[in-house]
Amino acid sequence: MESLHLSFSRVVKAGMFQGISIGDGSVNLSHLFYADDAVFVGQWSVSNITTLVHVLDCFHRVSGLRINMCKSKIMGLHVDGESVNSAARQLGCLVLNIPFLYLGSIVGDNMARQQAWREIVDRVKSKLSNWKMKMLSIGGRLTFLKFVLGSLSIYNFSIFKVPMCVLNELEGIRRKFCNGHEQDSKRTSGLLVKWVWHFVSRSDSLWARSIKAIHGSNIQCRFPVKKRYNSCWRSIIQEVDSLSKRGIHILKYLQIKLGDGESTKFWSDSWCKEGVLKEKFPRVFALELCKNMNV
Repeated sequence: MESLHLSFSRVVKAGMFQGISIGDGSVNLSHLFYADDAVFVGQWSVSNITTLVHVLDCFHRVSGLRINMCKSKIMGLHVDGESVNSAARQLGCLVLNIPFLYLGSIVGDNMARQQAWREIVDRVKSKLSNWKMKMLSIGGRLTFLKFVLGSLSIYNFSIFKVPMCVLNELEGIRRKFCNGHEQDSKRTSGLLVKWVWHFVSRSDSLWARSIKAIHGSNIQCRFPVKKRYNSCWRSIIQEVDSLSKRGIHILKYLQIKLGDGESTKFWSDSWCKEGVLKEKFPRVFALELCKNMNV
């Protein structure tokens, strides 16, 4: 890339390519090189584009190295779209639109908006995936966590002021990965479902009797709820129903202790070691005439 830099510098000094002046005009910018990346900056004109095509062609003929135009892009500021598309066809490259990502940093976006950080948050989330969390020990998670946070976001944090909502989201991802929890929502589900166990095991308690008094004590329904009441109990039952639709049946993990025979269903409740009898003996259950009998 050094030879291309020298060649292009001579072209600029000869006045064949017009760069841009910065500030008071003491600095003229025409090209930037970083590793194997090249950025050419200049005034929008047909002569500049033609000169750039000739310089790249001469560089290829002399050195044998070809610029990968399939990965190259051109962008015009305050230039109509047709002119940009025409220049892209002449160069054989793609059109670059703002905002865009360059060397891991976002360019041309309003970084005060939460949406501008979405790609960075998604990249951190993909790196700190659940399977890595499960496979690594606590020491491995800490080491990997330092690597990811140090490589993906530190540079952006050093040049942009990060919105507090983005910091809170990244902190939540970091905390979840470090603690080894799959999802905060799963922990919340566990806390909600705990009340189902209390409802079953402490059916004579004041709050359980209050629930039955408000929502009814229909023997056809293990967990009665009235849909017109927007209550905490309704949210708990909705979570139970959501888990059931995903194949997680809470009652399978609960074994009811027999009492007076008024609240435990013989076929539907898990009251013995065999589990739910209607699932254990489906053919016998199909022949049963009184399927809602209590025990």
